[in-house]
Amino acid sequence: MKVAVLAFTRKGLGVALFLAQKREWAVYAPERLAEREGVHPLTGEFRDSIGRIFRSYEGLVFVSATGIAVRGIAPHIQSKWSDPAVVVVDEGRRFVVSLLSGHWGGGNRLVEEIAALLGATPVITTASDLSRVKTPEILAQELGFLVEERQNLPQVSALLLEGKNVVYLVEDEELGKRLRDEVKVVSEIPPEARGVVFVTDALVQKPSIPFLVLRPRRLVLGIGMRKGVPFDTLFALVDDLLRKQGMALSGLEKIASVEEKRYEPALQELAVGLSVPLVFFSVEELRQVEGLFPISLKVRERLGVGSVARPSAFLASGRGRELGYFRGEGVTLALFQKERG
Repeated sequence: MKVAVLAFTRKGLGVALFLAQKREWAVYAPERLAEREGVHPLTGEFRDSIGRIFRSYEGLVFVSATGIAVRGIAPHIQSKWSDPAVVVVDEGRRFVVSLLSGHWGGGNRLVEEIAALLGATPVITTASDLSRVKTPEILAQELGFLVEERQNLPQVSALLLEGKNVVYLVEDEELGKRLRDEVKVVSEIPPEARGVVFVTDALVQKPSIPFLVLRPRRLVLGIGMRKGVPFDTLFALVDDLLRKQGMALSGLEKIASVEEKRYEPALQELAVGLSVPLVFFSVEELRQVEGLFPISLKVRERLGVGSVARPSAFLASGRGRELGYFRGEGVTLALFQKERG
């Protein structure tokens, strides 16, 4: 986690420098205190200087009174899904308080880490932590899953905190076995369920009860394409392939292709639009596995390898399993799913 520690007095700066030394975090202080090497000066209006730091770091640690931290971050708070973790440490090193983004932003974990370094008391006030209930966002954060239908999170979390019957419908059998000790895993939604959390990369039919979707993002899309294919054409074909396989676009973890396609505009735009990374393989790498799939002599003559989409997806998915394939309009698509151990 990229963390900035902010101090406003000499005593607070001593605490900030101690933390920075232990974790190599950045330190910020007013210009009058910033003569120390490695201390970045807070310049300009207080609100503006805090705003720049707020947007640049994953975690902010205020060595100050809580009120100073609140006034500093208040104009910049947007969403629990995007705001950095904000923690407050008192100058006496007695308490470490989780102030913002305790769960999704990792603030509560940061509090525990700092408290251990200082020998201080961690102060965490989120209801799920106090009641020892693992909410879906905590589970998603721990596993690196994407949370969808976020507007329903307060309802589902409230049901869990009230001890209501919230079930988890888990697509992957092995993952389901691992989660059974932490959540209530089912193979179908029982009539008495008050809420449901789907853990899947498949399209979900909305139930009549409050629900969330956790995306493991196990899908990998291999793409081979003729030069100059328009973005609209490529996107429509990708969307159609996933829909026909019953899979969600948001379940994609990465897109793979051959190195020669690295600067293809439509491919770059697709990756940006879907917020997934592009992975490229050399012709030599693809040749090593092309024998596992049907090949095209025309493609081999042009690129030096007889297939692109399938070998790329196969390698990028860690030799996963194929879910679907398409060829047409100058594009080949191969949808693979990673195997999770």
